[in-house]
Amino acid sequence: MKLWARALEGWSLALRLSRHPVAQNTLVLYAVQITGYLIPLITLPYLARILSPDKFGVVAFAQNVVWYFVILTDYGFNVTATREIAIHREDSERVSRIFSTVLTAKLMLTVLGFVILLAAVYTVPQFRAEKAVFLLCYLSVAGTALFPIWLYQGMQKLQWVGIRDVVAKLMTLVCLIAFVHRKSDYVLAVAIQSGGFFLSGALGLASAPWITPLRWIAPTYSEIRRKLAEGWHLFISMSAMSLYSSTNVVILGFIASPAAVGIFSAALRLIIPVRQLVGQLSTAVYPYVSRMAATEPGRAARFVNRYALLLSSPFLLVGIGLVVGGPLLARIGFGKAYAESGSLLQVLAASPFLLALSHCFATYYMLGFGYTRQWARLALAAGIVNFAVLGITLAITGPALAAAITMVALDVFLTLASYVFYLRTAKDHSRPLEPKEDSVVDMI
Repeated sequence: MKLWARALEGWSLALRLSRHPVAQNTLVLYAVQITGYLIPLITLPYLARILSPDKFGVVAFAQNVVWYFVILTDYGFNVTATREIAIHREDSERVSRIFSTVLTAKLMLTVLGFVILLAAVYTVPQFRAEKAVFLLCYLSVAGTALFPIWLYQGMQKLQWVGIRDVVAKLMTLVCLIAFVHRKSDYVLAVAIQSGGFFLSGALGLASAPWITPLRWIAPTYSEIRRKLAEGWHLFISMSAMSLYSSTNVVILGFIASPAAVGIFSAALRLIIPVRQLVGQLSTAVYPYVSRMAATEPGRAARFVNRYALLLSSPFLLVGIGLVVGGPLLARIGFGKAYAESGSLLQVLAASPFLLALSHCFATYYMLGFGYTRQWARLALAAGIVNFAVLGITLAITGPALAAAITMVALDVFLTLASYVFYLRTAKDHSRPLEPKEDSVVDMI
């Protein structure tokens, strides 16, 4: 009877969990993300085999350079605007003003970024040699800037994000298979991939009025300047964060052969979708924790600590699977030319689990509680550590392996540093609560 009672209690808890907005958003995002993950499992091996490591490396080099401009146009709005909309989502007038101001600022930054890219393409030899690739890649920047993911996050209407991703990836896959058949088609491959991003961004923007009442309110210069000032610390810190993702690939593009860049990028492209699953979890949980932190800070701080390992444990299992099966996965997926990618995949296997842990304390806690300056300092410190570790590993081993080791080392640093910050500051938000408020049932 006791076993039966516990089973009923567990079933009741599962039903209550399934009705909570955070749980629903997370499940929708994971269902869509799994579908979206299966599509690149076809796209990536197809491109890798058709283009060969050298042209695949050229494309990866350009895409990572262009990622800097994604960071520029994002400017931290995916955090600051998300948090503001989550807090004021019941006020349609306030949401409309935030939407109009942030979108205007992002479009201005997009134009600025394109001017900078044009100057770089015609002055840097490595860029000038493949200028068509770099300029076409910028379509993905424009598409990312157009899509107001910060609005969808703040309103907790995340199913639209997933639908956009799946539709864009399906269209891209169909076009790649239909039109990219030779190594010389690498420019066309870039155009198709970037065009998919642009189309999905435009559709995401056009869909925004359907998920919440919006009207355009022309922002003033002072409002735009204020929004840019609010996101400055996050912009600086996210620029630093890019040092352990895109910058290492860009450095490889300058010091190593295109083939070496392609081999490292192949392993990285298999890890990135798993890391994106962490991002989808963050997309669902971050607005919830931010809202709780504004009203019940003690409860929010406890929530982060209590569920950190639970939220991260699935990625530990994935990492173990990649350690065991990484070489086989690379060989089956990319072919013999990418055999070295399997060893790199084993090195990178720990990064999704470490990223999930660091998100709990750096994103949910530090950003959810408004510690943006401290987060910025942490990110800048990570950039310094990145260069130090990369410099040491480059002196010891090959460029591709050095980049993989550096990425994992940075994840370790961010996880430990953010957790230490949590331990030092969480007590400042504690306050006595009734025992029942601490239970998982009442938290949802």
